[in-house]
Amino acid sequence: MTESARTAPPSQVAELALACVDYVRRAVGAELDYTPDTLPILDEYLRKARGTAQAEIVRLVAPAVGAYFGEVLRRSFDCRWHAPGSEFSSWRVEFARCFLYFNPIGMAVEAIQLEDTAGLGATIVTSDDALADLRAQLERAAPVRVEDYYALTTRFEVIDQIVHFLMVRSRELGTGREYDADFYRAQAKDEPPAQA
Repeated sequence: MTESARTAPPSQVAELALACVDYVRRAVGAELDYTPDTLPILDEYLRKARGTAQAEIVRLVAPAVGAYFGEVLRRSFDCRWHAPGSEFSSWRVEFARCFLYFNPIGMAVEAIQLEDTAGLGATIVTSDDALADLRAQLERAAPVRVEDYYALTTRFEVIDQIVHFLMVRSRELGTGREYDADFYRAQAKDEPPAQA
């Protein structure tokens, strides 16, 4: 278990993730336990949910699904939530041992709509100097169907590969460090860094 996994998530994230657990239990009769093994169940839930009113699903379900997905990530990797206020588009998970962040709620919207969405922060952000090598690494992967590309199970696997790649790269270059909340606020152009 990572240090981040021992630290409770923000209350609004925890509440939304619990709502996701409840939605899935009611819809498919399965219990989510915040492990990567439950992501295929969540993907199946989203496949079934796509048949109903799209706008309603995105408004009600995506925040809960994204919070659950972010919690699976937080418990699996050394990352933390940045979740100020109730504007979901500003939320993200930030990794402590490599420079990597994105919005799991944006990824949930993409998993529902099966297309990229602008303005929701679903794009994975890392340092510019690692980007070319990372893209080359990911392009070697076998092509997948659109539905599989946006599936949260696939996203988790890709994030796992990215984290591994960035950690190995950092070790090889001797550039390992901890990335704290102030660093991310500065990089993501949020509010000014907290004063000590």
